[in-house]
Amino acid sequence: MQEGVYFFWFSWIFWVLLAFFMPASKINTCMRIWTLLAIAFANLYMNVAEFGISVTFLVLFAGGFMLLSQLPNKIYHLFAALVIMIAYDSILMWEHEVPIWLIVPRPLFFTVCMLALLLVMIDEFRNRLAVIITGVCAAELFYAVMMFSYQIPYTAGSKYFLDGFATIIAGLVCWHVAQDFASRIHLLYKKQFLMHDVVEYDKNSRKKAKQPS
Repeated sequence: MQEGVYFFWFSWIFWVLLAFFMPASKINTCMRIWTLLAIAFANLYMNVAEFGISVTFLVLFAGGFMLLSQLPNKIYHLFAALVIMIAYDSILMWEHEVPIWLIVPRPLFFTVCMLALLLVMIDEFRNRLAVIITGVCAAELFYAVMMFSYQIPYTAGSKYFLDGFATIIAGLVCWHVAQDFASRIHLLYKKQFLMHDVVEYDKNSRKKAKQPS
């Protein structure tokens, strides 16, 4: 499959969700513009002293830092992003030694590992989104600089990276949707159970009231 397909596909789905299924707000508008910029610049690259970098990567990295700067407890979230960065780079280095992709698909392995760390450290969806974007982009930049220091050709933010990045974000969104759906079902069940108890209590009260004293 051609590189970049997952990125374009998931990006457009994300934009549609923001545009038509999320409540209108300033954050929503900024996210939609941010997503469109990432899609529009996907084929643009910059070369700085033989160091290649994608413009979309810069847009994503800048947006991740902007989201992170608006979060409370910034030190903790920066630390969480650092953990994500170290874990991501560790897997990138490990894949050169162990052919794990022969058993598990690469995007699935990255998504499971990153989300497992993220869900343990961060609670809210917005905080998770800011941390995962910043951490993964920082890891990609660090890995690209390391490859450049060894004079190994590598482009930061290539479509190969964007496919994996989009898969991780899609996994996070799916987890959030599933979690929200489960909480709604649980709340509905609690309401039904409570209503049943109220009705039973009312019936018992009426029976006792009808009994002669």
